This record gives sequence, structure tokens and C-alpha cells, in this order.
Amino acid sequence: MSEVFDPTSPEWTPAEVEAAGPVLKKIRLTQVLGKPLPGAVFEGHLAGKKNISTEGVFFNESGEVYLIKRPSPSENRSEPYPGMWHSPGVTHGAFESNEDAFGRLVRRELGDVEIVDQRGPFLGEGHDPPRARYELLITPTLIRGTPNADARGRFFKIPDIPWDQLVASHRQVILPLAISECFEYITDLLFNSAISKETVF
Repeated sequence: MSEVFDPTSPEWTPAEVEAAGPVLKKIRLTQVLGKPLPGAVFEGHLAGKKNISTEGVFFNESGEVYLIKRPSPSENRSEPYPGMWHSPGVTHGAFESNEDAFGRLVRRELGDVEIVDQRGPFLGEGHDPPRARYELLITPTLIRGTPNADARGRFFKIPDIPWDQLVASHRQVILPLAISECFEYITDLLFNSAISKETVF
């Protein structure tokens, strides 16, 4: 396949056009069936179009926010932001609603936790090269319970968030918007040792 395509030229040869059609059809079929694309294919697909993602900013009852450290190059050769922190999010599949994407996000990144309450989604836009621009559906969510045992994930107190180590859109858009929208609520959590089930955002 590498002999067919010239990735340095915007001009398409007849051989490239013929070879690209089946590849694009396979990408579409994979998305229709809800299957994951291989890492390098996924990143290449995202780089050429504007995408939509559901971004869950998850708080616990102590007002802490859950962040995950992205894998290193040795763990994932196609990882675009190695070793950086981010709040959990998922890129929408071709026919996936925001509700479906949020459910997939919780199952994949958090597991068996209780969703106590949530706000939003709030709209934002981010751009983290090499990926193209994203329309961000930001959903601050209060959870009860412990997320999946993942050595890369942990809760941070707001003052301890590693801002200089966050993926740019999370540092510039996602976390600031979520914290701003829920500031009064988070402040209440910080000054109360417990939360009742009636408390909402």
C-alpha cells in the first residue's frame, strides 16, 4: 500500500483513487459496527476532518477531578500526546449520539461508578495538533465510587491539577469551562465532609 500512495502530494493518481475507495469503505463499516479502528488508522482519519467528542469532567464528593495520564510511545506507538494528562473523553462514532458516547465513555474509562448528577453538555471547540479541530460536548459529572483500577488515572484537588502537563484543549477549554460552570457547587463540596443524595449541581 505504501508503494501506491504518495503522502507528500495533494494530487491523486488513478492508482491512489482506486486503492483509497476500499480503505474508506472499510473505515465506514468499522464505525457502523461500533468497532475500534487501529491506532494509526484512527489518528490519520481524525487529522483530516473536524470531529465531535464527548468530554466527561468527573468530580468526586470531595470536589476532586479525575484525570488520566496518556500512554507513552512504548505503550502506544500512535499516541499523539504521550505522557500528558487529560480528562476522559471519546470521539463520536459515525452514527453515535451524545448519550451513547457518554455511556461508552463511562463504561470504558470509569467502569462501575454511580452517576449522581451532571450538567451540560456545554459547547466548546479545541484543536490539539496533529488532530484536526474538535467540537467539544463538555459534561461535568458527579460520581460516587472508584473508577477502574488504572495506574494512569487518579483524582486531583483543583489546586493540584498539573496544568502545564495537560493536553492543550483540556488546559485551555475543557477543565476551565467545567470548573467555572460548577464553581459554586465545587466550593460547597470542599467545605462539607459529606454530600446528601438531594444535592445537585
